[in-house]
Amino acid sequence: INLRCFLKLLPWCSNKFIDKSAYQKNNLAKIITLDNSLERLESVEQNTQPFNIKTIEIIEGNAQRQDWRNGELFDKILLDAPCSATGVIRRHPDIKLLRKPKDITALAALQKDILENLWLMLKPGGILLYTTCSILKSENEQQIEHFLNNHQNAKEIKINLNWGIDASVGKQNLPSHEFDGFYYAKLKKNNGGIALLNNQNKISLYSQINNFIKTYKLILLYLLSYLALFYYAQSQMSHLLPA
Repeated sequence: INLRCFLKLLPWCSNKFIDKSAYQKNNLAKIITLDNSLERLESVEQNTQPFNIKTIEIIEGNAQRQDWRNGELFDKILLDAPCSATGVIRRHPDIKLLRKPKDITALAALQKDILENLWLMLKPGGILLYTTCSILKSENEQQIEHFLNNHQNAKEIKINLNWGIDASVGKQNLPSHEFDGFYYAKLKKNNGGIALLNNQNKISLYSQINNFIKTYKLILLYLLSYLALFYYAQSQMSHLLPA
C-alpha cells in the first residue's frame, strides 16, 4: 500500500486563499512534503516549480513512523490518507471489482495509525486537515468520530463552504459527472496537547517499568527453581555415594 501524506502549511487549512504572488513575495512558510513513493514526490516537485517556492522540503518516508523528522512540531498538517479510492470510481471503474471488504478494514487501520502518529507532531493550537478520496463512512466520518472520542485535545472545526454535504463530522463531496468524491475533516489541537502527550509518555513509561518487573520476577522464579532442583539433586547424590 502506498502512503500519501503531505505535511504542509496550506491556505486551505485556514479557509483562506493565498495566491501565487503571496508565496513568491513572502516565501517564509516552511513546507514539508512526505511520501513513500519517489514517483509521487517527483510529481510534487514538478508541480511546485511554477510557484517558485524555495522553502519546500521533499522527504521520502513512512508516515507511520517518525524517523524522518528532526523533532520539530508543525503548525498545520494536511493528511491525504491512503484510502479505497471509491470516490474516483467514475474514472477508475475497476475499483468496484478489485476492492474487497478486507481491503477496507486494512486501510481503515492504516489511516488510524497515520492519524495517531501525525497528531503527535502537531503543535498545540495547530490545524490538521484529514482528507480521502473515499465515500465510505468507515474511512471518513467514523474514522474521525473515533479519533475525537479518544483524544480530549482534539476538536472539529466546521467547514462552512457551499459544496458537498455535512457529515456527522467533516464534509463529504459525492461523485458527480463533474467532480470526484472526496471527504474533508478539519481538526484543531487544543492547548492541552502537550500535557496529554506528557501523560501518554508517563503511561508508556509506567507500562515499560511494569513489564520489566514482571520479567524480572519470572527470571527470579526460574532461578530459584533451578537452585532448589540443584540442591535436591546434590542431596540425593550424597546418599548414593559411599562415605
